[in-house]
Amino acid sequence: FYFNSGRNSEYTAIKYAALTEAIRAAEQSVAEGESKTFTIDYAKYLDYYPLDGQVILPEITTVFSEFESWSKESEEIAKAINDFFRIPLDGIYTVDYTFDREGNNRSYGASVNLDYHMDASGVATAEACYFTFNTVKEDGTVVDTSLIPGGYGIYRLPYDENGLRFDAMEMVYALDPSERYGSMSLSADGKRIRMLSWQGDDQMLTVIDLATMTQLQKVKLVTQSEEWWISVICYDDFILIVENRRNSDTMDQITVWEEISDGTYSHALTANMNMAVFPEGANLNLFDRYSNAVDYRDGKLVLIKHRALYQDHWHREYADIYVTVYDASGMLYAGTCEWNLTQANVLDYSATRVYPTQGNSLEVSW
Repeated sequence: FYFNSGRNSEYTAIKYAALTEAIRAAEQSVAEGESKTFTIDYAKYLDYYPLDGQVILPEITTVFSEFESWSKESEEIAKAINDFFRIPLDGIYTVDYTFDREGNNRSYGASVNLDYHMDASGVATAEACYFTFNTVKEDGTVVDTSLIPGGYGIYRLPYDENGLRFDAMEMVYALDPSERYGSMSLSADGKRIRMLSWQGDDQMLTVIDLATMTQLQKVKLVTQSEEWWISVICYDDFILIVENRRNSDTMDQITVWEEISDGTYSHALTANMNMAVFPEGANLNLFDRYSNAVDYRDGKLVLIKHRALYQDHWHREYADIYVTVYDASGMLYAGTCEWNLTQANVLDYSATRVYPTQGNSLEVSW
């Protein structure tokens, strides 16, 4: 949020001239050998929340910022996004700047205070990006989305070999601004959007047909409570819900919703993970989907995870592997595949280490 004249576009310099001047005046007021902190209230200078972000699409990856310019392309994207998504700045938006001056050397630090943090989530097809963003502020109130063309919802941004088509960007599916929307994903065949959201303490799943942008299903997956941590993970043709008690490393309960023939989802099983069958201290943390392998087929859920080693202040993975299988009746199988190479990790941390390769090396094969 610091204005460096060498990186501001002409558009930014003109639009935020008064804010730029306020920051520079604060910096220039710092005397030799001093360190001062100033609070700049951005709400006095901005009409709308400024939007920065990153576009990640096939063949298109770029960063954009309302305040800074990295390229002509990033300037054009920043202007298009900020012109389309005009959200009045009616809340807290201050930045605490600390300026230090020592001879010819000047340094600064900045701390941003916001009561609204926009997080966008989207999916991409070969022709377009579909995305939305959260609208609920920290105090539970909802930002004003009435100035956005078409209103609040899921937006379609086409793209082709020439780049992003902001001239054709539009709202294609209306959403309730008071609902808290989370991640979006595509079904395995790319024909449906799966969107997670919160209605109060209830985590909801909405399935939308991509061709017609109509709702196929909206169903409650799970209810949040103060006693549980909850993670909802969407796989190609099933959804896994993991629950564990707060302040505990033990995964307690898993639920599977499976995709059925019409593209909607049906509850398949809920089971206790029954971790007591493993040695004390065993950990099957499933919240990180990239460190384990999970698959569901014909009523059975298979979980595979490298055995974790916790000792003193450090953590690493064994080569050993936990394998568990569940169905609607509960745990069907639990086992550990042990490798004697793992002992190198136990004897001496600095010794030759044996551990999983970079990334997730596990895979379920039926």
